[in-house]
Amino acid sequence: MEKKTINLWKWAFLILCLALVLTFAGMTLVYLYAVSGSDREEWESPVYEDSDGAVFEISTTKDDINLWIEQEMRAEGEENFQLYLDDYMYVETTVDVFGLQVPVDLRLIPEVTEDGNLVLIEDRFRIAGFSLPSEQVFRLIRATADLPDWIDVIPESSEFYIDLREAASDGGVDLRIVEFDLAEERLLFEATFLVDR
Repeated sequence: MEKKTINLWKWAFLILCLALVLTFAGMTLVYLYAVSGSDREEWESPVYEDSDGAVFEISTTKDDINLWIEQEMRAEGEENFQLYLDDYMYVETTVDVFGLQVPVDLRLIPEVTEDGNLVLIEDRFRIAGFSLPSEQVFRLIRATADLPDWIDVIPESSEFYIDLREAASDGGVDLRIVEFDLAEERLLFEATFLVDR
């Protein structure tokens, strides 16, 4: 009768691998729980009054808007966040998860709000090949990405709120969107040069 020997190193390695997988899964669950329901305040869009001043209507192209967005992001110091227009609006960024940079790609549908700002509704997202509920991804982006003050992340509805009026207000201009049709490339804005009172 042949005696079977147990390879202790093999079993120790398998147990170590299992422990690492369980630890990583546990840390991921704890992290996702930490960025999930603890900050569930109801988001409200800012209220703007009509501005007094000279009003101009501006028609532009996707290329010009992409250039402007790039300049604003550079001025804000946003190097790992890209926002650009094509057939949809696209967002590319990385988020820091346990010391690793994880790529996030979003495809968004733009809608103009009544006050002339822009809501970007999530149409598709990818996060490093993992499929997570979009609300969790938006919570992760809000918790980890350093976005400009004029971009709000709304996880409950999987949206970004682009407060263009706030972004432009520092320059003495009230800028609002009139039409934002990417397919027809009808991009119309209204700029009111504010009157000092």
